[in-house]
Amino acid sequence: MPGNPVIQRLMTFTGEELRRVLFAASAGRLSYGEVRERMLAYAGWLSTFEGVCPGDRVAICLPKTPETAQLIYGILATGAAYVPLEYRGAPARLNRILASIRPALFVTTGPMAALLHQAGEPAPTGMRLIETDEDTAALAGRCRGIPPARAVADVSPAELSAIFFTSGSTGDPKGVMWSQRGLEAAVADTVRRRGARPDDRFISVAQLHYSASCEIFYPVMTGASVYLCNDREMIFADRLAELVEGEATTIWGSTSTALRLFLEEGSLPARNLHALRVVEFFGERMPVAALRQAMSAMPNANFHCVYGATEAFNIAEYILPRPLPPDMDRLPLGRPYESYDFSLRDEAGAEVMPGETGEICIAGAGVTMGYWNASPGNEVRRLAGRADSFCTGDLARLDEGGLYDFAGRQDQMIKIRGHRFELGEAESAAKSDPRVRDAVAFPIGSPAQATGVILAVLTEVDGEQADIEGALRRINLQRLPRYAQPRRIVVCRKFPLLSSGKVDRRALQLRIAESGE
Repeated sequence: MPGNPVIQRLMTFTGEELRRVLFAASAGRLSYGEVRERMLAYAGWLSTFEGVCPGDRVAICLPKTPETAQLIYGILATGAAYVPLEYRGAPARLNRILASIRPALFVTTGPMAALLHQAGEPAPTGMRLIETDEDTAALAGRCRGIPPARAVADVSPAELSAIFFTSGSTGDPKGVMWSQRGLEAAVADTVRRRGARPDDRFISVAQLHYSASCEIFYPVMTGASVYLCNDREMIFADRLAELVEGEATTIWGSTSTALRLFLEEGSLPARNLHALRVVEFFGERMPVAALRQAMSAMPNANFHCVYGATEAFNIAEYILPRPLPPDMDRLPLGRPYESYDFSLRDEAGAEVMPGETGEICIAGAGVTMGYWNASPGNEVRRLAGRADSFCTGDLARLDEGGLYDFAGRQDQMIKIRGHRFELGEAESAAKSDPRVRDAVAFPIGSPAQATGVILAVLTEVDGEQADIEGALRRINLQRLPRYAQPRRIVVCRKFPLLSSGKVDRRALQLRIAESGE
């Protein structure tokens, strides 16, 4: 029975391969040989000194550093699962997660441990706490004098490898479980699609508690390297642009919002970004005008618009043509990956005909194991007879050209005076104006009995609010039904963001309501 497939891959490197750089960061660079040595040292400490066994859960709440990444490798090498928690996240929320997963071991910094203790929640029974310093350098001292593991522990591909917590519909954190097989499938599929080579240089901008942070494993599949951005480097677009240029980054993936901020605040005209050959973005749909700007700033990059979910990672993609067609005003979902069985289904579970709207349902090795301790009614929705399936809640339709178009979410479907309407349609229409960088639509009243729509748009154009509102109303008249014409259009200079880099819709809605804009 083999160990974690990604970690096993690291064990196969020999000779000159071990001298290649695996992790780069502001503090220095670590070779494949150095990372493997530290991984086995951590595995030895965890298993022999802390008693971590295959199947255990090890929670970490640490800054993103090379030392933290090596600890994660070490946890997987023991056959245990790692559970990354948001560093500097809300203490009460983190305590609820710890109480839920009941980890064998919890590793965090001294200041975070103090904050969690002050939150007043008792630590789970049997959980051992390990404290380290803010830059995690002291972690290495834990391994001194302890024999390293000789090999990666055996573990079934069906066993748990990681839990990533997201915001649940019930208000409680929802833990998405990845199997050993699922983690390997997500990593291998992404690397293959990007055409990664040994000479590639990735850059990792995702925080560790997001599933996108599995990019720390991508280089191992080909012998490439990855620059691990710390918290400050992830926040400031000009610093990120400096790193992309200075590291001669060749492959970069980020949220659409992060890419947009990179374009707006990264001083790109002064940068040489010719080394970039793949730029992958996901999350909200990018305005086409912003993509034209991105293609100009990154002249050698192929742009991949990726669709996925924490429960199934990457599902489909659209590779943008160069140059973009003059009449293009929105992006399709594109084509599904061969690694999934992909279908559109109606409310009864039957596949819909081409051109009809249906829910995106998939099945395959990369689908989540389910939600941790899911309460009744909050389980992953599956296709009948397929334990490896996932019904996403997203809607799409197949066009005549064989491409899938996103048609919104089931939970963004509202009723306006009895008419069903998808809020994403209003957002998509607004983004067709080149001056609109982003758009978010809200119902007036409850989603089931809405009286209208409010549209918030993001733009930097000064002194032209009336002109933008007028242009958007003309677009809406052409593209939206009369009952769905936005009653109010709010022009904003900035949207509140979640720590993932996505728009915080709830905070934006509250801000608009409180300000009376």
